[in-house]
Amino acid sequence: MASKISASNSRDLQPVETLKNKENTRLIWLDGNIDDSKDSMHTQNLLLEFNPAAQFYTDSTRCVDFVKSIQGEQILLIISGALARDVLPQISRVRSVIAVFIFCRNREFHVKLMSEYSKIVDIFIVQDELLRLLRDTMTIVEKQAFTFSLFDQTQKSTRDLSKDSASFLWNQLLLYVLKKMPQDDQAKNEMLTTCSNYYAMNKKELNKIEQFRKSYSREQAIKWYTDECFLYKLLNNA
Repeated sequence: MASKISASNSRDLQPVETLKNKENTRLIWLDGNIDDSKDSMHTQNLLLEFNPAAQFYTDSTRCVDFVKSIQGEQILLIISGALARDVLPQISRVRSVIAVFIFCRNREFHVKLMSEYSKIVDIFIVQDELLRLLRDTMTIVEKQAFTFSLFDQTQKSTRDLSKDSASFLWNQLLLYVLKKMPQDDQAKNEMLTTCSNYYAMNKKELNKIEQFRKSYSREQAIKWYTDECFLYKLLNNA
């Protein structure tokens, strides 16, 4: 049985201590009030469902150091209003930070920051609204990252995407996915065990993994890849 990732073990870590990320995006939450209280742990566990490599920081210096150490990943940063003014100047030009979400109790007090820092997506006082947009943003970023990588490999431009090139792109997608898919039962089981361990806290993904284990065939490769589940995230970053 897969062991669960502990939210409390994902706090204020040095770069060498963090879990290896198997996706293109990484969530980071910086808030001086993160602790072991019921509400805080609930939020941390929700974020770990979105991204098992999510990191939580109460210490601004450690958070900034970690952000600056990241290479080859795209960071979505959630930051408390109390720490935003001090931290944003330090990370606003860090290329790996692609989006910032401010989570606070007083939107109007911090709204001016949106005109000063273009990476701020929005300012939230309701957690459900924050999580909804965060999830949608992650899905878009993951799929966009794969599309861009295909264009880089084929030296295509989105401006030249005609019917012929769209067909070519689809064929490239099929070849890519088939090459990445496990070729025998042993390889498939090894991949699914890795996925189950990584998504141990995400019941939805675990159900998808089990469904894949029982029903996958190579003819369904594209169907599985384009489904919003564990597969396209991990294959993109393999």
